[in-house]
Amino acid sequence: MKSLFIVCMASLLFSAHVSSQCNTSNNLAVNRMVTATSEENSGRRADYAVDGNTSTRWSSAASDAQSITVDLGSLKSLCSVELLWESAYGRDFNIDISSDGSNWTTAASIANNTSTHNVIPVSGSARYVRMSGITRATGYGYSLYEFQVFGTAPASSCSSNLAFQRTAYESSQQNSSFPVSNINDGNIDTRWSSGFTDNEYMYVDLGARYPICTVEIFWEAAYATAYRIELSNDAVNWTTATTVSNNTDLHNTIAVSGNARYVKMQGISRASEYGYSIWEMRVLGTSIVLPVKWVSFSGKPDSDKKVDLDWVTADESNNARFDVQRKGDKDADFITIGSVKATTLASGAGQYAFTDAKPADGINYYRIKQVDQNGQFSYSKTISVENRNSSAAVLVYPNPVVSQLYIKDAGQPIDYIRVFTTDGRKMQEFSNIAKGQTTMIQMGIYPKGNYLVQIVTANGVETKKIVKE
Repeated sequence: MKSLFIVCMASLLFSAHVSSQCNTSNNLAVNRMVTATSEENSGRRADYAVDGNTSTRWSSAASDAQSITVDLGSLKSLCSVELLWESAYGRDFNIDISSDGSNWTTAASIANNTSTHNVIPVSGSARYVRMSGITRATGYGYSLYEFQVFGTAPASSCSSNLAFQRTAYESSQQNSSFPVSNINDGNIDTRWSSGFTDNEYMYVDLGARYPICTVEIFWEAAYATAYRIELSNDAVNWTTATTVSNNTDLHNTIAVSGNARYVKMQGISRASEYGYSIWEMRVLGTSIVLPVKWVSFSGKPDSDKKVDLDWVTADESNNARFDVQRKGDKDADFITIGSVKATTLASGAGQYAFTDAKPADGINYYRIKQVDQNGQFSYSKTISVENRNSSAAVLVYPNPVVSQLYIKDAGQPIDYIRVFTTDGRKMQEFSNIAKGQTTMIQMGIYPKGNYLVQIVTANGVETKKIVKE
């Protein structure tokens, strides 16, 4: 059955217990990337629904068709969704799930809800989980203190032959009757044979970076007594996954562990006077393409009231471009404001920059959509950057922050700055701040989590929630 469809009265649904096999001690959604169709204001942001803090909340615009979506980061086997509503709760809504963020399945449909605490059994594997509002219970929007998702990471699959009919390369061939393309054509009666020396090799290009668990080789009588299985993301820099020694078998099943685009058999020694001869080589793993690895993503306002974005990536195998997306406080959803062509680095750091020339006044939210050559895509985390006009008190950036947080007045001198934990414990204080001075706070010394920065000016007190990554 394509989906699990649950329709029932709330009084029955929410008195039921989640299956004892559902692990409700591990909230898969906490501090994950989250988006919403709208936010009531900057104090009711979508990320407040997954921050693990029941004193903060997300609120949507005051209309029925609103939704909030959390990205779990990878496929998970789901068993339960728990919604902690404020008094502006959803009367009718769906829980939808997706593996790619585009194609959705309804996992549960709730009608006539009257509770502010919903525990909803769901079933299926998904990376994205969405609460899709249908009808509100009040004249306000939908408002959630917490959007919790429970389940486990599914057992990894080691069944897909990722090498089948992919492009293969060789150091040599015995003659044109034994090309390297024979090693992954799916025909056990055709083979590749190398030149008659020990230091020969072949490798296959999987087309993108995949998790790999097994390499299987079917040798002809001219087999290798010793060889290495090597992995690479650029076909230049290779890592040895395993070394096989004293081999006497014609069918080798080799366990490997790693993520790679290229897989090589590097010969060390032959069993005969001939070369290396392989009927078929299979590379087994999971068929989910690994997205670009994000090293960092940050943004800050500049002196011309623009916003400068910078990001660093690694392992960009198969990458095509980055679409820069922005959403303001009053926007319903993200829009693409520009694209940056990928450097297509297979390994190492890729450094990128983009300037938003026309940010909205107030808080702007940014994310990067990374698009592969084959059209698949993934998203970076979402960051917020304050872009204030001259009447505003301060600029605070970046948020989320990894190491250094900057605070600058925008015309109104700052009396002092204090940093607190969310339970009210003061961590640092800064005073005697000159007009126009930028204060740098070393957040790198703090554990990951949420903090409050209190900024006092002659106009009053302003408190900012800061996410430390």
